[in-house]
Amino acid sequence: MRTFAVERIRSLAPLEETFEPVEELAEAAFPHSLGIHQGAPERVELEFAQDLAPYVQERIWHSSQTVEPREDGSVGVTMDVCNDGALRSWILSFGPGVRVTAPTALARQIANDLEQARARYGGQEP
Repeated sequence: MRTFAVERIRSLAPLEETFEPVEELAEAAFPHSLGIHQGAPERVELEFAQDLAPYVQERIWHSSQTVEPREDGSVGVTMDVCNDGALRSWILSFGPGVRVTAPTALARQIANDLEQARARYGGQEP
């Protein structure tokens, strides 16, 4: 399953090709995931750096999200989602531009993932 950012499409052209979907997914099949996983939702709070704020604000990442611009130009995002691989990969994709402020267990997981990534580079200069 692919997700497209419709707001980034610049032009469309109709094709003669057709396709038959293999299987219909219920709209609410994965209500608490950023991906295709299931699990109990929890409140996730993130703080995005000023340089990422416009990008973060232009997208609806999850139906439960709230976005709060801050005076310093950063933006806070809150959503009720399950703590799964899709969430962690999404957070890590923003590199140093995001910080998990809650829950503490997720913040520790992300910090641990980043520490392991840093350790892979040893003392090497990039």
